[in-house]
Amino acid sequence: NVRRQNILAYIGSNRTCRLILNSHTDVVPPVRQWYPPSDNNTDIFGRGANDAKGSIAYQVTAFLKLRDAGAINEGDVYLMYDVGEERYGDGIRTFVDSLTYTPEWILTGEPTESFQTTGHKGSININVTAVGEPAHSSVPQYGRNAILELMNFLPQLLNLTSIFPYDDFHGNTTLSLSSIIGGIISNQVADHAEAVVNSRVSVPAKQIWDIITSQLGNIPNIILSRTSASSNPLAMDVIEGWLPKKIMPYGTDLGAWTINNTKLLLGVGSFHMKFMASYTSGLVELELEVGLE
Repeated sequence: NVRRQNILAYIGSNRTCRLILNSHTDVVPPVRQWYPPSDNNTDIFGRGANDAKGSIAYQVTAFLKLRDAGAINEGDVYLMYDVGEERYGDGIRTFVDSLTYTPEWILTGEPTESFQTTGHKGSININVTAVGEPAHSSVPQYGRNAILELMNFLPQLLNLTSIFPYDDFHGNTTLSLSSIIGGIISNQVADHAEAVVNSRVSVPAKQIWDIITSQLGNIPNIILSRTSASSNPLAMDVIEGWLPKKIMPYGTDLGAWTINNTKLLLGVGSFHMKFMASYTSGLVELELEVGLE
């Protein structure tokens, strides 16, 4: 019930433009991982410095420099920073639904190490529910422990990566156990347990889901479901002869960008450092991206 808002900034009153500079304002929850913001004249530290406030910083700075130099005018460029990228992509979906025209370009900022991104993987969340039978903990043999059911099942699921198809462009599909919860009190055999497994897919998400359900869809006491916000792998546009190119292993909310135009993905920071304690963006890299032509 918290109202979240996308941020738009542009010159004059014309909300149509040729180029959108875009990133996202939300970060992963800082619970248990709060890093006080700081810098050491070389790097910027803090939750979101890498993903993706560093990219917002270079875009805003470059925009202002171009505006002040008279190099851009009303209708050329505007800034759009969306919410919800880390989960459902609902911010960018709302923005796309509101557009009444087609911009020629969108440049989205994510940590790409200043490489032009040729493509990135899609994503799917697999929800696993284990159903048990409650009993008092003094007589566990009279119940069925859902946590144990879940623990027995998860290795089977995670081992499916060995049979997932490999894509020559996007590479392999991964599975990562993201969360697990079960039981309500210490003196009761747990009758319910849940886990979420995130898959970064190199082929269409439905293809991976079909493999999972065909292999493990009929396991007793296990219920599988998937979230509606899955996405498929994407190929990006690049500018030939400009910057080095690299494919990225993560996904972005560009999966919800359904407009047919030129899509570029470029930003400061490294995907290797996403969500880590050394969560930084380099000042030198920021300055270089501000000056890119």
